[in-house]
Amino acid sequence: MGFNPFIKIKPWSVIGILAAGCATPHPHSEPRGLAAIPAVAQQHPVLAPIAVEDLLTSKPDAGTEIKKEISASNPPPPPGAPLGDIPLELNEHVQKWILYFTKKDRERFQRFLNQGEQYREVVENVLEQNQLPPELYYLAMIESGYSTRATSLAKAAGVWQFIPATGKRYGLEVNPYNDERRDPIRATEAAAKYLRDLYNVFGSWYLAVAAYNAGEFRIMTSVIRGKSRDFWTLVKKGVLPAETADYIPKFLAAIQIGENGADYGFAEPTSEKYPNLRAIEVPSPTRLLDLAKLIKLAPDELKRLNPNLRSEITPPNNKHYDVWVPEEYVQNFDPQKVQLAQFRVSHRTYKKPSIIRYRVKKGDHLNQIAQRFNTSVRALQTSNSLRKRQIYVGQILKIRARGT
Repeated sequence: MGFNPFIKIKPWSVIGILAAGCATPHPHSEPRGLAAIPAVAQQHPVLAPIAVEDLLTSKPDAGTEIKKEISASNPPPPPGAPLGDIPLELNEHVQKWILYFTKKDRERFQRFLNQGEQYREVVENVLEQNQLPPELYYLAMIESGYSTRATSLAKAAGVWQFIPATGKRYGLEVNPYNDERRDPIRATEAAAKYLRDLYNVFGSWYLAVAAYNAGEFRIMTSVIRGKSRDFWTLVKKGVLPAETADYIPKFLAAIQIGENGADYGFAEPTSEKYPNLRAIEVPSPTRLLDLAKLIKLAPDELKRLNPNLRSEITPPNNKHYDVWVPEEYVQNFDPQKVQLAQFRVSHRTYKKPSIIRYRVKKGDHLNQIAQRFNTSVRALQTSNSLRKRQIYVGQILKIRARGT
């Protein structure tokens, strides 16, 4: 993996971006970030869902024709050229959400600022390399609150809330062993390519971001129905989904507050610094525990830095796989990497960890439970979405028994 997101403007070639085309809609029926907040003021009329099949039935290449209609007067910039800036408007729609985030949802907004801070340098470096506006950093905050574990009812996952189809189309592996939508580095690179494609289609950051929320087809048809490519005009005409009509104001409000936090009484974001990482290529499948021992890194830390790896081994469908490790541990890896071949496990002999459901008893605590089931406290917290170590009697914990 050539790209190091911790060093500015350095080529990265791990994710192979597939052909653009009209993407699968990106619905968020239950988003985990700020997009999940219901409307707090005026409600916009909700349209009946538009069936893509209906459009295709009435006109075989309707998607292509609509896209041509939208982009005819907006030729895309040359490949690699900087895209336009995001207009930072402060109208009544945006002010409504600034008031909401600074008053009613203040604690959660501060938490999301803190959670995002550890990834900020990585995300902004990827955006810069892709010639995208740095303010798009706040889009992931709206999507997920910068939680790699965030999952919606529509099966969107990770910091950028990719649904499986769109994630795969932009080069992310999604399978029982590996879900790269949860890798903040790989997913940010995929999101950058996707957002650039959306801007090339719509020629407007407001419409591109709206399409990221609602899906390209929905925004295309809203533009045609509303006979306008101005986002605020489409809001006024009521042709956008209610969630999308509020999505852009939330995004702009997050930018305004995030860039001027002290003016709104927010504390400087605090978070553990995300380590400088490098990708090391290992034969696959390899047990993470064996790799951690080889480079003298705590197994829990290796797992934390590779949240996409869903099992105790690297993906068995790959001959080799790139694993993230802290930069300072690479020196432990290079002299030992010839030994890795002996650590490769047979997919046939590897037993995927089973899920145990344990009911918490009086006197139990996470350290004790982790030791009993040969796992770690961090693994218990991850499997059960526990932010703290507090558990209660009668609570059911999911425990992943380690593979052999």
